[in-house]
This record gives sequence, structure tokens and C-alpha cells, in this order.
Amino acid sequence: MAVTSTSPARGRPSSWSAAVDQLCFEEAGQRLIILSAGNIHVDLRPADHLVRNDVESVDDPAQAWNALTVGACTEKVNITDAAFAGYAPIAPAGELSPRSRTSVAWDRQWPVKPDVVFEGGNLAHDGVAPGEAIDDLQLLTTYHRPEQRHFTTIGDTSAAVALAARMAGSILSARPQLWPETVRALIVHSAEWTPAMQARIDACNGAKTQLQALVRRYCYGVPDLGRALLSTRNDLTLMVEDELQPFQREGSAAVKTRDMKLHRLP
Repeated sequence: MAVTSTSPARGRPSSWSAAVDQLCFEEAGQRLIILSAGNIHVDLRPADHLVRNDVESVDDPAQAWNALTVGACTEKVNITDAAFAGYAPIAPAGELSPRSRTSVAWDRQWPVKPDVVFEGGNLAHDGVAPGEAIDDLQLLTTYHRPEQRHFTTIGDTSAAVALAARMAGSILSARPQLWPETVRALIVHSAEWTPAMQARIDACNGAKTQLQALVRRYCYGVPDLGRALLSTRNDLTLMVEDELQPFQREGSAAVKTRDMKLHRLP
């Protein structure tokens, strides 16, 4: 779903996000809901990149705990159209897309959102006017009225969430027996930071506050279908599909931990 609404909730649940959480949790109809993080809708210039992303919060209902929330990154930096000679991309390769929202401004008790990022294209600028979406820096897709034309372009978190849904479908096609929660886990578990993201992580030198902010900006990185379906580079993924009740209420207000399960690695 690429439909969102700008909200001052800053991670707090809303009636919409609570409904999404409930739909993901229902035992009668297991489902994975994939949501876009939402886009920044104001004019952007190079100086706004990352600064504006860090203060523009993920849209409603993408703060839902149980949904897979998708932000946008980009590798699209090459401008070949002669009509845009002299233009440059706003975001460097491997960085967050200019319009992608984050949860950097949220309090720590709320979830890290988005969970992952996929390609969402870039914006081009001429050094004077605000950035604009040009075809060279967008994603190619089919047009909804083929009698008029066959193709068009798409970008931002709408494109990214479509790519995430495609990956989820590809995993289910290859492993149709998996639970929706397992598909979500594999997508997130397969994600890695790009070299540009990793460089910023490394530059923190372990400073906890900075690391937390960067994770809320870049989430867990860019997923890889090969890593999700097959153990690569000597990685081993243990998948357990089971149920437990992690908390229980005692008395009128006290909430205590309840179940924990340990798994012996082979």
C-alpha cells in the first residue's frame, strides 16, 4: 500500500495503524501488509538532503509495528538526457532518496521505521531551482492506459514499496509454505547497508546516540532476494515458525514477561 497520510503522531499508534496491526495479527487470516513510509512533499534542494529526511517523520499508518514499512534509497545518479545537461543528482549513489521519510525524530519506545529501503529514484537540480524528478533518475514501469502509451516512470516510496511487494511475492513463490511473518523476517534479515550508509555508520565510532539516529534513518538497509532465499557467504539462517506469549498482565496494571524459547543450534 502506497497510500499514507501526514500525521504528527511521531510513532504513536493511530486508529489506522492499530487496524493494520490487527489485520497482520489475526490468526484466522495470516497476512503480510507492506506499507510505504511516505514522501516529503515540499520543494527540495541539495542542502536539504538528509537534514530534511531526518525531521520529516514516517507517515500514518506506517508506524504500525506488525507491518513491513518501506523507505527509499537510490543508486540512480547518471543523467544522460541532453535536455538536462549541467544538472546533478541531489542524493549520492547508495544514499537515502531525497523524499524518503524516517523515524529519527521519534522517541525510543516507538519502532524503528522504515524497516528496509528499496530503490526509489532521485531528484535532479541545476543549482538554482528545486530538485525535480527526471526520467533518467526514476524507475520505468507500465502505464495504466496502454492505448495511450505503454510505459511511464515512477519514484519515491511508492516505487520502493512496489519492489518490496515483488520481493515478498518472489519469496512466497519459491517457498509457498512459509508464514507471512517468516517472509517479513527474511526480507529484513537479508538487508545490508550500502557502502555509503556503512561509511556513515563507521564514522560514528560506536557513539550510541548517533548510531541509533542512523539506524532510524537507514533502517536495516537494502534487502537482497538471493540472501533471503539462500544462505550466502557462509551465512546460516535458522527459521523457526512457532507461537509464544511474551507478556502477561498481573493485577490491574502490572505487565510481566512470560514465555521465552531457546533453540539449540546444530
